[in-house]
Amino acid sequence: MKNLELRTLDVQEMSKAEMTTVKGGGLLGDFLAGTLTVVTTAVSNVVKDNAA
Repeated sequence: MKNLELRTLDVQEMSKAEMTTVKGGGLLGDFLAGTLTVVTTAVSNVVKDNAA
């Protein structure tokens, strides 16, 4: 079995800190983020309307 030299394939190493701060995610993460944004916006609008 051959060892692959990943640097020739433009693969970069990442530290643990970098791996936890990478943007992106899967379908579930995107869904939750989108839902949270919609809920936050709706609550903000209700509070603004009630304050006015």
